[in-house]
Amino acid sequence: MKTINKESIKRFNMSNGYILYV
Repeated sequence: MKTINKESIKRFNMSNGYILYV
């Protein structure tokens, strides 16, 4: 998995309609 900022992940997940915790 590439290194992604937590904020980016939050926005990406919220955009899709679900939240994932890694």
